Parts: sequence; C-alpha cells; structure tokens
Amino acid sequence: MAVEKKPAARTRKPATKRPATPRKPAAKRPRAASAVKAVKAAKAPRVSKAPPALDVNEARRVKTREVALLVAAAALEKKAERIEIIDLGDKVDYADFVVLMSGRSDRQVQAIAGGVTQLLKERGHPSKAMEGYAQGQWVLIDFDDVVAHVFLEDARQYYDIEGLWMDAPRVSTEGARLPPVIPAARQA
Repeated sequence: MAVEKKPAARTRKPATKRPATPRKPAAKRPRAASAVKAVKAAKAPRVSKAPPALDVNEARRVKTREVALLVAAAALEKKAERIEIIDLGDKVDYADFVVLMSGRSDRQVQAIAGGVTQLLKERGHPSKAMEGYAQGQWVLIDFDDVVAHVFLEDARQYYDIEGLWMDAPRVSTEGARLPPVIPAARQA
C-alpha cells in the first residue's frame, strides 16, 4: 500500500505596515493684495534678450535653397548648360524650387542626371524618384522639396517650363559651388 504525500503547507510572511505618508496641508487662499500682485505680474510684458529664432518654415526653406544650389553645382560639374533655379515656394505645394538644366545629347542628359543623383546621395539628400532616365530626353529627379529637370535642348524648348513660371522669382546660380567633402576619419 502506497503512502500518499501531502504537499507542504505554505507559510505566509506576516504583513508589514507601511509608514504613513504625511499629507500636504491644504493650500491657503491668497489674500486680496497678493492676488492683485500676481495678476499684475502675469500681465507684465516679458522682455527676451535672445535673438529671434527662424520660423520653422523659413528654416526649412533655407535648407531647401541650399539643396537647390547643390543640384546646380552638381550639374555644373557634369557640364550642364542653361541652369536655372525657379523659386516656387508661394505658388505650388509640391516643391519649393525647380532646377532646370540642359544637355547636348541624350548621353550627356543621362550623365548629368546620374551625377546629380549620386552627388546629392553622397551629401545626404537621396532622391525620392527619377523618371525618364532610359530615354535621355527629359529626366525628372525628385528631391522632395526640390525638383530637378534635365532636358535635351529640343525637349526643353518644346515644353517651355520657364514660360509656365515666368512670374516666379529666380535664384542666382553665381555662387553654386560644391562644398568640400570632409574625408572620413582613417581607421587605425
């Protein structure tokens, strides 16, 4: 006959009492005189000595303008012609700047588009999309707030995008130079 073993009874630890947390005294109502002083202090104008910060949209537009100038500089490296930057910030919602440029042949158009895309990717601005590269007549490159159009000269005259935005301000490409690339630190 087998003897059944009963499980050992669990023993509980005696409950310990937590020390009572002191309560905060109820807030007193301010006297009338101190309430008037508090209201006057709240209405007093605050003087800020810090320089005014750029508006978020303005800061974004400055950065976008730099990207447009970088596109123009990259196109100049590939010998693009008739580079024009059009500021569309207040006119459309799909882009702030449009960069137009021309190439002399379909191969040069492809080389310009490839060079611009590659250089901007290296500088931290990868393209969102590229259309028309295989044909080499009109390549559109989307850099989010900057749209680059690389045309064969005949296609540029036919579509006349400059004529569509005749009233939009132009950005000078005089200072469009590639900033120097900082080489990566050598590993020991």
